[in-house]
Amino acid sequence: MSVEGEFTPAKIVVAIVGARDATRTSLDIAHRFAKMVVREGGLVISGGADGVDAAAHRGATDFGGRTWAVLGCGAPFYWPRIEDLEDKERFKRIVDHGGCLLRPFADGVPARKGNFLRRNSVTVALAQLVIIVQAGSKSGSLNAASHARRMRRPVWVVPGYGDAFAGSRKLVAEGEHEMRSDNELVEWLRGGRRKPDFDDDSQLVLKTLGSRAKHPDEIAMETGLSTPAVATALLTLALGDVVVEGSAGMFQRK
Repeated sequence: MSVEGEFTPAKIVVAIVGARDATRTSLDIAHRFAKMVVREGGLVISGGADGVDAAAHRGATDFGGRTWAVLGCGAPFYWPRIEDLEDKERFKRIVDHGGCLLRPFADGVPARKGNFLRRNSVTVALAQLVIIVQAGSKSGSLNAASHARRMRRPVWVVPGYGDAFAGSRKLVAEGEHEMRSDNELVEWLRGGRRKPDFDDDSQLVLKTLGSRAKHPDEIAMETGLSTPAVATALLTLALGDVVVEGSAGMFQRK
């Protein structure tokens, strides 16, 4: 796990995710929602990818706010690769505006298919609300929604028509909240939850942390959790302001 930039707690963290090949309307919605989040003092988290993710990150920075991008690789890699981006400044802009790039994988791990499911888990774990702007029938956003259910995070879905929104309609049919207006988001931001719930993994890690600092590898051995799962739990607990990272990558309760 590595952090490039500033990972400092925020009272409100909203995940805005969706299709890479999103419609123009969906991109505009993601950009607008990000503006609303930062205007109310919140922070936007997404996956750093093209499409909805990129629009959400850009919306946050365009209005002077912070945003975190969770990448599906380890340092020093970027995904998408910077040379493949139309907007070459995407990741630099995130860091320059007080945000960060989170890489929940060991250094030297390149981007590969399985990483993005793990990336989704981390993105959801760090958010109090997950907004899916557009999801097709095989969208990775469906995986994000699955993680959100397990972690007890609310999922809001932007409605749409056609094959490009088949996954969105599936989520609504399964009981996820269908957004009806921007006012819903404004009301949630002004009265919403200010700290994420701690899922079972996070509670287990917190229980394991006693009076002395411990390394994530030691925590993994004591809990039986995988190293990536421990890393996600520690990030969630740090965001919840109950643990702090000390020297040499050691963590302890505050």
